Amino acid sequence: MRFWDHIRQGDWVTFERARLWAVALLIAYAIAIAGLFLTAHGLNDYQDRPLGSDFSNIYTAGIQANAGHAADIYVPPKHLAAERAIFGAKTPFYGWHYPPFLLLLATPLARLPYLAALFVWQALTF
Repeated sequence: MRFWDHIRQGDWVTFERARLWAVALLIAYAIAIAGLFLTAHGLNDYQDRPLGSDFSNIYTAGIQANAGHAADIYVPPKHLAAERAIFGAKTPFYGWHYPPFLLLLATPLARLPYLAALFVWQALTF
């Protein structure tokens, strides 16, 4: 039997092999997440980026909207100032590039502490 025929048949995919790969990936993810949090300081990673940097702008927009300043999320200097107020002066700009209806998700998340909101966001969007 030729190599590609063996691959096409898929008889090499066994339950045990799939479970082994799943466990190995779970361990790798756990190590990566532990490393991220062990090297973090406050809400920032070792490079001074917010943990969950792609979520930080959503959380910041929710904070701004909850404070009655929803329009400011579309004004980059104001949004950056809000991000830096939460995550520190070295925080790079993570702009708000979403339609206003996404605030329906951002505003309730912003009522939670940041790490709890990040956990909920990751769990819902994984």
